[in-house]
Amino acid sequence: MRKLTRRRQRNWRPRRCDMRTAARDIARAFIAATRATSTVDQAVQSLQPIALAMTTDASLSTFFHSQNLTSAQKEKAVYDACGADLTHEAQQLVRVLLAHHAMHELGEVLSAVQEENDRRLRRARVMVASAVQISSHVRLRIEQALAQALDRTVQAEYVVQPLHIGGFAVTIDGSRAWDGTVRGRL
Repeated sequence: MRKLTRRRQRNWRPRRCDMRTAARDIARAFIAATRATSTVDQAVQSLQPIALAMTTDASLSTFFHSQNLTSAQKEKAVYDACGADLTHEAQQLVRVLLAHHAMHELGEVLSAVQEENDRRLRRARVMVASAVQISSHVRLRIEQALAQALDRTVQAEYVVQPLHIGGFAVTIDGSRAWDGTVRGRL
């Protein structure tokens, strides 16, 4: 028994935490610190342009990895890029990410914040893709049916995709849930 214990001690390595888990932890702490749910949505919205820019521009990611710049300089760059749209809570989130050298994971963190906030609010994000523009009356009926089926409030986004030929497809929280398009049946 004693040898087994020593072997475990010798082979023990700190558990690596994947970024998805860390992002969820940051998201939970952020939401707990932020009282108003509308403020959470505003903070996510105000940081989305930076997250998008970081995924499309490798030099921006390199900038945040740079050891030659201080956190204050990096923070100022974020504030300059976002302008006056950056909420106090978003500024706090940026400070935390910079302090933990995790700014390059901003997109992952914002997704986790959005998912956690939606879960707490019992909200489903739905995208309805159709071949033609859907009238407001039909939109209302779709949203009511989905809210009843999901037992959650529905935040719907509608997009026109002519390749569907006819009908519509519903994606709930990023997963294809139902495909009632003519193209899907072919």
